[in-house]
Amino acid sequence: MNKSRIGQFSFDHDRLGQSRRQFLLGALAAGAVGLTACGDPQTVTVTSTPTPTPSPTPTPAAMPSLPPLPAKTYPADYKNALLAMDEMVNHYAKVFDSPSALIHAVRAFGKNFKRADGSNTVEHLCGRYAEEQPVNGKRFVRFTRFNVEVHDNSFLKTFLEASVSPDQSITAGGNKYTLRDVGEHAKSLFRFDPNNLTRYEKDYVHEHLPWTLIAFSTLMPGGKGSWDNAYGEKIDLMDVVDKTFADFESKCQPLKAAMDSNGGVSRDLHEVIKVYSCYGGHSLYGFLACVKNGYTDRGMTERMNEMMKLSVYRLVKEAENIETEYDERKPMPMSPNPQEEAMMLQMLQRVGVSKNELIDMLKLRGVVKLTGHLLEAINFARLNNIFKPTPEQQKLIQAGEQKLFASTVQLRALNLEGLRSFNAKEFNDNVIALGHASRALKLLTPDNPDKNPKAI
Repeated sequence: MNKSRIGQFSFDHDRLGQSRRQFLLGALAAGAVGLTACGDPQTVTVTSTPTPTPSPTPTPAAMPSLPPLPAKTYPADYKNALLAMDEMVNHYAKVFDSPSALIHAVRAFGKNFKRADGSNTVEHLCGRYAEEQPVNGKRFVRFTRFNVEVHDNSFLKTFLEASVSPDQSITAGGNKYTLRDVGEHAKSLFRFDPNNLTRYEKDYVHEHLPWTLIAFSTLMPGGKGSWDNAYGEKIDLMDVVDKTFADFESKCQPLKAAMDSNGGVSRDLHEVIKVYSCYGGHSLYGFLACVKNGYTDRGMTERMNEMMKLSVYRLVKEAENIETEYDERKPMPMSPNPQEEAMMLQMLQRVGVSKNELIDMLKLRGVVKLTGHLLEAINFARLNNIFKPTPEQQKLIQAGEQKLFASTVQLRALNLEGLRSFNAKEFNDNVIALGHASRALKLLTPDNPDKNPKAI
């Protein structure tokens, strides 16, 4: 079960209406703390008696303390939205110093991003968060999934895209490895049956495969990647790409029907795509990476172009739906229990935040997450000449960009320090959404972090 927490309250991502103590608070676009980096909570479950003590900020004792980031108001345009994104990612990645925050700072700024003490983030992650896994008498190195990289091979693919050297040192179990070893061992550890997508892990396609596809297609360009894994099973990467993309296409059919009829994205349709991490943005990008790296058999280029048309359509239509869902919840209580409601409001008051401001943060992050991930995929496709939008599609892209600009500067104007004090772990997910959005806006510019990393 995927859960995240606000104060002492738990947001249940997977179950709706299973207890009379659950209350629908809209499609809260927050991440699952410790479980998924890009989840979408749908209910609020009161699981324990709340206390009026805010959650502590998980700042390591060894890190120098940073001054608070005061609220600031900017005009809603490209330059200022990017400035606001980078201020928030840079500051809070250093404040939290968590693996998820740091890896998304690498996403936004590139491989030279520095922690608060001036040390290199890539060196830190490679020296601390890898582990050894034994299979059939052999030891393999990988980054720890649970509570660290969250999605299988997400560190690996991020380092590969950020042009980290294959000789980058990795420490695990007291032994020294390289990033090259991590890539080879990831192939050995990979188990997947393209004819039975849930054979080895129920949610692998939705929660882990996109990062793996990026990593493997980067390591084995040319569209012919195949190997035997550590379990003696044959893997054909093109077959994995084809079968999983077909599944993604089928899940998107209701959305495509809405686009073809020029209708809106209803809540029911919105729920369909939420099965995939970050509204399907990671899956979309993962398949694009495969096409970019030569996996174009079985009509993948043409099929991908159809999916890009749908993604452009979703930019604005789905963002509006997220905003409506959140705004409708503002007049409603957060808990059916009056005492618990009062306690939660007291907690908010202690840190100088209103209930509406909390909901606004979640709403704005939901829009940033949707538009940022979709624009990252769209701009990646444009950068690699996979997709060329028509003039009409370009207008929709510009409308989506403006929605992202507006949501970002509104988020920057909130009482961020109060919201962080209320629940630091939940607030950390803002860094994740903003990291992808920042990279989305830079991909088509000289500031592309993969090619021109910054030491910030």
